[in-house]
Amino acid sequence: MASGWFELNCATDYANRTPTSSQYTAAPPEGIGAGCALWSMLVVRAGARVACRRRNGRLVVTKKIKAVLFSVSGGAGVTDWCLNTRWRQQRLVILCYHGTSLADEHLWDPDLYITRDRLHDRLSYLCRKRCSVLPLAEALERLYQGTLPPRSVAITYDDGTYDFYRVALPVIRGFNYPVTVYLTTYYSDHNQPVFNVMLRYLLWKARGQVLHLPEVFPADVSLRGHSLTEAAAVIRQFAVQNGLSGSQKDLLLVRLAQALEIDYDGIRQARLLHLMTPEEAADAARSGADIQLHTHRHRLYDSIRAFQAEVEENRRRVESITARPANHFCYPGGCHLPEFPEWLREIGVVSATTTVTGVATKASDPLLLPRVIDTSNLSSAEFAAWVSGLAALLPRRQHELNMGPLVRVGADVSAELP
Repeated sequence: MASGWFELNCATDYANRTPTSSQYTAAPPEGIGAGCALWSMLVVRAGARVACRRRNGRLVVTKKIKAVLFSVSGGAGVTDWCLNTRWRQQRLVILCYHGTSLADEHLWDPDLYITRDRLHDRLSYLCRKRCSVLPLAEALERLYQGTLPPRSVAITYDDGTYDFYRVALPVIRGFNYPVTVYLTTYYSDHNQPVFNVMLRYLLWKARGQVLHLPEVFPADVSLRGHSLTEAAAVIRQFAVQNGLSGSQKDLLLVRLAQALEIDYDGIRQARLLHLMTPEEAADAARSGADIQLHTHRHRLYDSIRAFQAEVEENRRRVESITARPANHFCYPGGCHLPEFPEWLREIGVVSATTTVTGVATKASDPLLLPRVIDTSNLSSAEFAAWVSGLAALLPRRQHELNMGPLVRVGADVSAELP
């Protein structure tokens, strides 16, 4: 791959990621006393509790109130002060990303995709604030040993998409930052678009049109508002009921694109919504990316035998690509049952990340690690608040698990690839 596209480089910061006390202090920003900053932080938390509402018996801060609080905290220097405290040094922020747009994916799904410029801005912020960006394995080891350097951060990417290889990795390399990529291997092997994701994307591209697809729908469908979601659900169910293979699903996408007059060949040639091929994943690993586990088929089972077999198949394929041990895991879609950590522990997995929003501490279960999910909808002020740990002090709504990737024992899963 070509070298990084950006001139800004934090190689010195990363190489010296274990700073001395003379390099980094826990002093608040200039002009703000420690007592004043601490008082401000307490006021922010108290204000949040006053301004929040109850949901199912829990205090929840609304998005608008959060935006105001984070903006005020940043302007008052509270966010920077919190970032440099001993309290923050005992915590690890694990950033989670999914995709970096090749075209318009961030407009289609801003909760999954960010732009290259947004990613560069995020990493520039980490560099300016002298964050210690560590490889995930090292960060976790030092978290539990209590030896984290100040402002510790780890960067993770889920799924192993082609856009990571083409767009995100050169940006990350430009900062000389380490990154962990959780690779799901089925679509990596087959080099075709991920069916469920491409289905939603094609329908979004044709929003406002009328879909004529008689083999699936008995009547024409208007693709407006909620009908987009309903149409996607019907097409997915059609694929499952008819036992379509991966190649047959791709032919269905071809037929859908033709009906909607979308250039599907162009989308495929651009590799939108594809995963890295094994060769690209191997090149990413040689470039410094740590390729780790995300299941083979992006699904989980409520049977220990099937669950562990799925992870082991993923491990065999990942290790054949990288020639390195793969023992760090990410739950597909964040889906996890109470028994999953023990099942992973039995097969030598040492860490597992979730989509539960939060900051990891020494008390965190290493097989149920929280992360900060960075998206196009996350403001710069909120990103800074999470990096500093300040956002973790506010009440949050209860996390709702996505059970979509879970397959029940006895279910016919032959056609249920995503």
